[in-house]
Amino acid sequence: MAQVLIVCEFLYLHNAIEWPTLQNNCILQVKTVRAQVRHHGETHPAQQVYYEEFSMLKIYGYSTFNPFKVVATAEELGAEYEYEFVDLGQRANLGPDYENKHPFSKVPVLEVDGEYVSESPAICRYLARTHGDKLYSSDPLKAADIDSVMDMMNVHIGRWLAVHFWEEIICPKFFDREADAETIAEAKGWLDKQVPAIEKRLGKHEFLCGDSITIADTFAYALFTIHELTSVDLGPYQQLQSWYAAMKARPAIQKANEIVFGG
Repeated sequence: MAQVLIVCEFLYLHNAIEWPTLQNNCILQVKTVRAQVRHHGETHPAQQVYYEEFSMLKIYGYSTFNPFKVVATAEELGAEYEYEFVDLGQRANLGPDYENKHPFSKVPVLEVDGEYVSESPAICRYLARTHGDKLYSSDPLKAADIDSVMDMMNVHIGRWLAVHFWEEIICPKFFDREADAETIAEAKGWLDKQVPAIEKRLGKHEFLCGDSITIADTFAYALFTIHELTSVDLGPYQQLQSWYAAMKARPAIQKANEIVFGG
């Protein structure tokens, strides 16, 4: 049993509320309920009380950067969730049970009360939208800026970082072949053209979309972790290196690293 935080406005400012508890230790969408306030041994009706009852969340992942995006976002938000490791090396994602969770049997997947959300950008946005404005924005223009950086990372820069990861890590480990030099050279060429856009942004603000962390940062950081495992060189980008070091030092990022990569 776990208590749920109730954010409320009530008539009797000095009364104590008996907080409702939930058996599943979870939160759903905002509901309106009535609470009773005990005052000097008597029970008085309070105003309507608003609270968030959060859904049971489960993240399915593996030890790679895509699930890390989601777990880092969840940790920065302080979300309550369960993490389930899916052993891709043992083809655990190819069983009949998992096929219903992701159309291509991939990770990550977010389970929300028996429903499934796939693709890391969609999952990160869902988490941010359902946990206040801490990592997102209710302002459409600011939200669009956050989305644009996520899309830039996902479609462009992240694509070429992932090529390095595939060629230098996955192929030698799972396909018994060395990285293809021509493919690596192509990826490096595109990164040399695209990463300066990130460096420019970080020259203006502490984070990618301003002076506060957003899902653009958790998303991008997960992708840039690839440079620690491959030949990707962030040496020419001083602002990016400083941002990366600051992100890496954040407690939520360290906890996510522990969960996804085992420390």
